[in-house]
Amino acid sequence: MEAFPPGHYYTPETGFVKYYQPAWLNYENCTQELDLEKLRNALIEATKKRLMSDVPLGVLLSGGLDSSLTSSIASRLLKEQGKELHSFSIGLDENAPDLKAAQKVADFLDCLRADKSTMANALEARVPFLDRYFLHVAMSLAPEHKKPIRGKLIEKDVIRRAFDDKENPWLPDEILWRQKEQFSDGVGYSWIDELVAHCTNSISDEEMAKAAEMFPINTPDTKEAMYMRKIFHKHFPSDAAAKTVKKWVPKWQANTDPSGRASDIHEQTTEKV
Repeated sequence: MEAFPPGHYYTPETGFVKYYQPAWLNYENCTQELDLEKLRNALIEATKKRLMSDVPLGVLLSGGLDSSLTSSIASRLLKEQGKELHSFSIGLDENAPDLKAAQKVADFLDCLRADKSTMANALEARVPFLDRYFLHVAMSLAPEHKKPIRGKLIEKDVIRRAFDDKENPWLPDEILWRQKEQFSDGVGYSWIDELVAHCTNSISDEEMAKAAEMFPINTPDTKEAMYMRKIFHKHFPSDAAAKTVKKWVPKWQANTDPSGRASDIHEQTTEKV
């Protein structure tokens, strides 16, 4: 028994045959110059194709760039048909950055909105960003157009610029140019605070003092890290296993909090929303 590979068909005579072979899988074919209008139109058409439906449509709106752009496009296209768009957002508390951003986008687009998760209700998910033509246009671009440069080019700069229309804005600037949010922070801080409090109460100061003795490899330096490490060690007690786990915190970051809110860029981003 073997898995049926994606992008293939099968006959007894031929076996598995790959029918989808995008040219951009070959790095040498990714040489296209940047055409913002072509990129914008490709995403608009990708979204338009996914609006065909005999039942009400909705969008999962996180307040991030991708969902906000497709929501904006869908909203414009549906308004041309005299229809309204339902948006659904997820947040663990009312101060969640993603929920605030999603609310701002929903207000801007005048969506009918609700705060709930919909995946448990057997809904058909449609993903414009996986449209084959849009992927062809985006992936065929020369890599230098898509590489973020610290202090100069934000991630996904080309798609942001493609929809940066001052006369007829697709999104508020603070959403269109919003820094990407770490998911664990975007949904709200309450669960992180509760987790930290639980770990603090579960790990004693005496245990932390013996952290290097207990775990000489990748020694945990916070009670939260110690709590997680003990769970990991229970299931994977070998030194070899310990060496496979690297710190979440980047080496250049001067704090020990794995949460994105500990970094300066997070504070700068949330202040704008």
